[in-house]
Amino acid sequence: MLHYLKLQMVILKKTENNVYLFAFNFENENDLSAAHHVKNLSRRKDKIVIIPFLGNVEEFLSSIQKCETMIAIRFHSAILSDIYKIPFLPIVYSNKMQNLLDDRNFKGRSIDLNNLNDNLEIESIVLV
Repeated sequence: MLHYLKLQMVILKKTENNVYLFAFNFENENDLSAAHHVKNLSRRKDKIVIIPFLGNVEEFLSSIQKCETMIAIRFHSAILSDIYKIPFLPIVYSNKMQNLLDDRNFKGRSIDLNNLNDNLEIESIVLV
């Protein structure tokens, strides 16, 4: 959780745009709770918009399609970014994310979740 908080702080420093947290809530992940936790801890709550999946697939996908870039912390966000041709920075948190990148012959940059730390700098986050 602290890694995600650090990541959103770095991104908020880099952009004046809103940061959208898409809460997929598949399986037992509880993304919605995590998104609210990150927002509550943020100093820039006004710039964070939480988009929960509430069962309306078309509305949720429409929100994703509006993104210019995506930081894909979840496997499904990487899949959707790839489908909709949204430039994305994958955060590799499991073998399935790495396997997806390998299977798709992904040539962009990725960050291993284990390498997110307090020394993460704005310059290290390149979205395009």
